[in-house]
Amino acid sequence: MKVGTKYRSQNSTAEIIVIRGTPEEVDLTCAGASMVAVARPGTRPSPAPSPAGAAEGERLAIGKRYVDGETGVEVICTTAGTGPVCIDGRPLTVAAAKLLPTGD
Repeated sequence: MKVGTKYRSQNSTAEIIVIRGTPEEVDLTCAGASMVAVARPGTRPSPAPSPAGAAEGERLAIGKRYVDGETGVEVICTTAGTGPVCIDGRPLTVAAAKLLPTGD
């Protein structure tokens, strides 16, 4: 996974950008299906409908960072949608906000 690569979900409207990658080969999924790299801006096809009876997953929020503790991969959500985002079957967790120093 390369830094700056944009991925989109095949089962929801979610899109992410990699902000910390890994040289390892990983299985990136969202809402139960593999995510695909976006080749060019403006070429996004409509998402496939969720299979009948599929449970609604957690909602990914625009601007939130999601991390994988094992690989160190970090992504940021650019388009909200149904998740969760997983790497090798492990759900990514919402990264805690970084506290800024006070300007006393």
